[in-house]
Amino acid sequence: MTSIKHYNLRFNRRLVALFLLCYITATSFVLRNTEASENQEVSQTIFKVTIDGNEYTVIEGKELKIDESTISIELADFKYFDTDYISFSYPSGFTYEAEKEEEKIEGYTNYTLDGNDFVVMYFEVDGPLGVDDFITEIVKQFGKRNCTVNSRNLKLGDKTLKGKRIDVKLVGQHLTYDLYSVVKSDEKSVLIGLQDILDESDNASDESVQAIDLLDDTIEYHVE
Repeated sequence: MTSIKHYNLRFNRRLVALFLLCYITATSFVLRNTEASENQEVSQTIFKVTIDGNEYTVIEGKELKIDESTISIELADFKYFDTDYISFSYPSGFTYEAEKEEEKIEGYTNYTLDGNDFVVMYFEVDGPLGVDDFITEIVKQFGKRNCTVNSRNLKLGDKTLKGKRIDVKLVGQHLTYDLYSVVKSDEKSVLIGLQDILDESDNASDESVQAIDLLDDTIEYHVE
């Protein structure tokens, strides 16, 4: 059986990439907010609606009038994330990112749901990789002097997940990086990472509060 140490060596390259994601998120979120505000309403979503075999198109937020009926169509304020192990809803403003084909590592899957201040990360790994294995590597990349690590539990749905939190103070920013174990067995490990950029008073961002509430309300576990 392949050892956990072997998995650490195998996934170091990806964990370095995770550090870079955290670093970029921490240093560029103000710029991203500015760009988003400048580009609002430039691109609009068009829906195709089929009613009794007849097709209609309507712009998001506009009304569609058919005979005596008026139909209003808009995007929901959440999206749906679904894997073999868990599913949950997350804010519609978050961007979804999967690994590019050329970056994929055999036995390892990572998805990122990225807001302005808050990021949800999903990890699926072949073998018994635990929270401590990830935390150790992430602390190395941030620099031990910049990090404080504490145990932390989080209730999501009908389970309380066990994990750890890294408090990171870096480049004038204070962010937290939580990692929780969802599944851990000899065959498969599934973990959820939650990264938040705190405000000037070191409070959790509003975006993180809303997103975690949504996860708590909607998460479903597909394995025991």
